Amino acid sequence: MKKCQIAKPEISFLGPLFTRNGIKPCPKKIQAIKEFPRPKNEKEIRGFVGLCSYYRRHVLKFAEIAKPLTKLTKKNQSFDWNEECELLFKS
Repeated sequence: MKKCQIAKPEISFLGPLFTRNGIKPCPKKIQAIKEFPRPKNEKEIRGFVGLCSYYRRHVLKFAEIAKPLTKLTKKNQSFDWNEECELLFKS
């Protein structure tokens, strides 16, 4: 009976929260994204964008928003953390 969750307003199952109004991202994961340290190289950028991509279905125009960061992961692209990346990372 400890594992049984019937008639609850929301249930966390394998990451997301399932509510009467639909599926929502887990607040713990959102907090982890907000507290992610600033990436210092291409590998860390890929990790951050990958973490954020898990919730891309909850973010309208995700690809457009993440474009400045994904540019930094392209081949033969120098790692130039500019103001546009900083603003995106803070929001």
